[in-house]
Amino acid sequence: MSVDTKPLLLVVGGAGYVGRLVLPLLAERWTLRVFDRVAFPEDLTTAVETVLGDVTDAPALNLAAQGVDALLYMAMGTGTDKNIQDPGASYDVNVKGVHLALEAAHLHGIRRVVYTSSLSVHDGHDLTSGEYDLEETPAEPLSVYGHTKLLGEHVARFFWRKHGLPVVILRLFLPVSLERKLSEAPGDTVDCRTSAPDLARALLSALDLAPDELHVIHVTGDTSGKAFRHVRSKAILGWEPRDGAQ
Repeated sequence: MSVDTKPLLLVVGGAGYVGRLVLPLLAERWTLRVFDRVAFPEDLTTAVETVLGDVTDAPALNLAAQGVDALLYMAMGTGTDKNIQDPGASYDVNVKGVHLALEAAHLHGIRRVVYTSSLSVHDGHDLTSGEYDLEETPAEPLSVYGHTKLLGEHVARFFWRKHGLPVVILRLFLPVSLERKLSEAPGDTVDCRTSAPDLARALLSALDLAPDELHVIHVTGDTSGKAFRHVRSKAILGWEPRDGAQ
């Protein structure tokens, strides 16, 4: 354990869009060390240690992993459509970066690892149809981003098979701020966007899991149960979305 009263969480890619949404909430339970190419925004009041580096830099990741109690990998590139569909950037961040980060976790004895994948592993399909409710549904991505996020899951499986490294893979659906979730009505479609507080609860539950095996879990904001019933998240994490329920 770290010397701080709270355990130390290394968040790879934590200065990005999703990190800015959830890290202020994770900080209530964890001391945060963010590894990213840019510093965590100073306008957010969360106390964060920033380690500047690139996910393709193995020595830098290994240094950042020293003394860490858990690893959360949420890097996704710059976040623009142009860049996340670029093969070079996507493979670097979603495949090579995942491998190097999990290797650092293995080398430093980190046994609590969460990888934020994406329901983009089913992109190009109608995810609100209810046909993609179960994690066992074969993934058939049609974009570079979805394809490489799925390859990142395969990297996690490799480390589980070879080293027994337990990883919780959370497939996220469009994280948004709570204000945006509640203020922007989705019309007649099922609203699967996940609020920041709901996502933070899912991440905290995943980080609390005792190391045992590799899990793949869908995390969405669908409170209607029409598209996602969250069977596995309820069973494994004790989690289901709350925000937006009628």
